[in-house]
Amino acid sequence: MQSGSSFLITQLLAQAPMLILCLAAIILAIVLRARSPLASTLVLVGAGLNLAVSVTYTFVLQAAYTRQNMLGIQYWATAGQLLHAAAYGLILAAAFVDRRPKMASAFEVRTASYAPPPVPVRPLGE
Repeated sequence: MQSGSSFLITQLLAQAPMLILCLAAIILAIVLRARSPLASTLVLVGAGLNLAVSVTYTFVLQAAYTRQNMLGIQYWATAGQLLHAAAYGLILAAAFVDRRPKMASAFEVRTASYAPPPVPVRPLGE
């Protein structure tokens, strides 16, 4: 079994790609907040929650190994997975909020309220 600080560093290094991704998401959500406030808020909360749960779980896991209390870690693991699912749900919701169709279809459709008047048709012989 590894020593406390060695275990902690190993676990955090193993999570480094996801932790960096969460930090990048937080930074982008803050930078792009003016463009889409609701989506940015959802990403900010979701990525922040993922980051907090990942780091907290690593410290809890280290404490459980140190105290050899593996039964207690099962509750933390379940709670952590539920919080991760909620965070990913927020990030997923951010992909679909504030989306307005730019056009109703592939071509412009005019209604009678603002359509130009019809052009009169002249017979061919005139």
